[in-house]
Amino acid sequence: MNDLPIQISRTTAAVAAGSTSWRRPARLFPLLGTLLTLAGCSLAPPYQPPVVDTPAAFKEAAPAGLWKTAEPADNNPRGEWWKAFADPVLDDLEARAAAANQDLKAGAARLAQARALQQSARSALFPQLGIGAGPSRQRPSPASQGLGTDADTSAFTLWRAQGNPPIFSSGQK
Repeated sequence: MNDLPIQISRTTAAVAAGSTSWRRPARLFPLLGTLLTLAGCSLAPPYQPPVVDTPAAFKEAAPAGLWKTAEPADNNPRGEWWKAFADPVLDDLEARAAAANQDLKAGAARLAQARALQQSARSALFPQLGIGAGPSRQRPSPASQGLGTDADTSAFTLWRAQGNPPIFSSGQK
């Protein structure tokens, strides 16, 4: 039995010999806690905001007694504001500018397009009725009728009619 080589790791040998190296981290925790607590302490002086020289009144302020209180004009018409000046030249200029305004025309076209799209989308909520008819011209192959390749086959026209009445649909899809 003594002939077999026995390998023992250093850690196992140290524990077996009674070493206390495995207890070393337990002694470091209180030291680490103390260092972290001290790191949070601030030694800087308390902050003092700078002193700013603020005037008693601004130079743009009106003298006392000349201040005018705001008077909201929410009841005034907001449409053709230039009519308040009663100037026919200004009225003419505004009318010509409105007639030639391409942005206004483009906005009106976009509004019409949006309304048409909304109407098209809402139409899917209602029952649909579809009717169709149409011709279909055909010429059969000579081989399909057992004839030679040079045989003449006559063309014929098929008429079809179709419809899908909304009997079973509620319009909701």
